[in-house]
Amino acid sequence: MSKSEKMDALYELFLEDLLLLVKSGKVKASDRAVIRQFLRDHDMATKRPKPSTLEALVDRLPHFGDEETNSI
Repeated sequence: MSKSEKMDALYELFLEDLLLLVKSGKVKASDRAVIRQFLRDHDMATKRPKPSTLEALVDRLPHFGDEETNSI
């Protein structure tokens, strides 16, 4: 097995482990740091939702305390 093939295999195993960890729902803060760095290293951290997606999400959030703020 060549060095390149070994690196590819290691990459695939690492990626699979991260995916299983995320799917398990048992991600700790230290795991999040590893996942975040992995995404950054592979230029995935810059792929953010479109502003319209964010606006739609904000529109669906409840606006707690709006009435109270207006009455003060």
